[in-house]
Amino acid sequence: MSTLLLPLLLVAGAAPPAAQVRPAVALAAAEFRKIDRDSGKDNYYRVVSEGGESWVAADYRPGMESETFGAKLPEALRKKATLLRWRWRVRAFPPGGDDCVPGKGDSAAGVFLTFHSGLKWIILKYIWSETRPKGTVCDRRNGPFLRRDTTVLESGAGAGEWRAEAVDPKGEYAQHFGVKREDVPELVGVGLFTDGDQTKSGSSADYGGFQLETDVR
Repeated sequence: MSTLLLPLLLVAGAAPPAAQVRPAVALAAAEFRKIDRDSGKDNYYRVVSEGGESWVAADYRPGMESETFGAKLPEALRKKATLLRWRWRVRAFPPGGDDCVPGKGDSAAGVFLTFHSGLKWIILKYIWSETRPKGTVCDRRNGPFLRRDTTVLESGAGAGEWRAEAVDPKGEYAQHFGVKREDVPELVGVGLFTDGDQTKSGSSADYGGFQLETDVR
């Protein structure tokens, strides 16, 4: 069984009572696409398949225009998302890149959750920082059409190793923006972002194993 991308995952072993089952839907690497409105002319993401597994590889090079890669969630799941899992690894950090410093906001690896409410897009961005400690929240923005918080989820070089993550979209949104869990808007998509345009340096990362657990009620 693939450890990166699973078409459908249920708890292993004997089936638990129905009320405890949490279906997990995979977001396959092939479902991610370039988001044109947030991207330049360059294409530096690609799907890699090896040993029966697939993931998205990003390789930014100096001079390229930054590109955002993303996957839309099926409408039926947007209000039911309870947990998002993924794996990622950094192969090269942009020297001097730091999302918490204006003018140096480059990320070797970034995953963001996109919510939509009325005319406003709300983004929770998670990054792997070379220097900032885990849990750091920075680059907070709140305009008429966009709101965003950036959180350091992983820190340090990582030596090219895969690391597994799990976040609760509704819980994270409620904590960041001070609303009740039941008032969290729809989670409409998941995005990937690797760049180095501000520091004019290269950066590389891999992303895979995206699974969305849902509320069965």
